[in-house]
Amino acid sequence: PLNIVNFRYASRGAEKTAVDAAGLDALNREILAQIQEQGIAAPSGTVVRERFSIRVAITNHRSNDADFDTLVESVVRLGRAARAS
Repeated sequence: PLNIVNFRYASRGAEKTAVDAAGLDALNREILAQIQEQGIAAPSGTVVRERFSIRVAITNHRSNDADFDTLVESVVRLGRAARAS
């Protein structure tokens, strides 16, 4: 079995139109780049159902709940900051 999770940042009701969905694709690409550049984690990106998502392969036996909490908190923080600017 594969331990892969695909997810994307989205605020409530954000994908109502194709324009919003495309904007969220760009936002998620930027979040992914910042997560990698800041050394928070090393996820990759992929496209699922024509939408960009952040992809995490959970394979390191040293990973723990705090690692994933940090990743999710960072995605939310970066997403909110980008939407506010």
